[in-house]
Amino acid sequence: MKNLGIYYINLDARADKDKAARDQLSTLSIPFKRIRAVPDKEISSPRVDYRYSHLISAVKQSHVNACLEFLESKNDFALILEDDFKLDLSKFEENISDIIDSMKHKTINFLQIGYLEFNDTKSGTHLERIARILLEKLFRFYFFVKNPLSDVVPRNIRWGAQAYLIDKRGAECLVNLIDIYHQNPMDLELRIISKNSEANENYFRMARLKRNLVPQDSNFKSDIQGVY
Repeated sequence: MKNLGIYYINLDARADKDKAARDQLSTLSIPFKRIRAVPDKEISSPRVDYRYSHLISAVKQSHVNACLEFLESKNDFALILEDDFKLDLSKFEENISDIIDSMKHKTINFLQIGYLEFNDTKSGTHLERIARILLEKLFRFYFFVKNPLSDVVPRNIRWGAQAYLIDKRGAECLVNLIDIYHQNPMDLELRIISKNSEANENYFRMARLKRNLVPQDSNFKSDIQGVY
């Protein structure tokens, strides 16, 4: 696929995730590149104290590094992935091609194509899990009724930063806007940025895909969860 590169973020210590990512991406005709994830021990700032804050900053720095790598390339679009992604490979390239065409038509600079759903959490009682499934269905129905003719939801980002498509304008602005040393995690930063005014000099158009094209692989444990 022309003008698209895939950049996946992976810690040196997570060879298991690296293998899983390569096994999936090597079946595609799209060129891909591993972006070394920044370890939390490399984060040094008086604004960051607890280890959890170091991890949050390390994740954001890793995403910025992926954007910078993309900006140095000849690609017009990048698919940036965290390494715990799970692809449906049967029609992935066809879907991505159609989505990029839609981004161009709608002048979208950033499109979230993978996120966390309410029912992704498996903990809790049986009734709680059923409630989360119903909540997810209601959530999807609301956005379908609100705009039934579009496959995207503008200025709306869901939790999770495991997969997004971005163009050069979006990457340049994201690098300028991400506050690496703030305690907000990456997905919250994206949610805040998506509400920026068009008057902001770093404004870029953000949206998410209605369908979750790239869910997280639940077989992998988060490198951040449970750390304080």
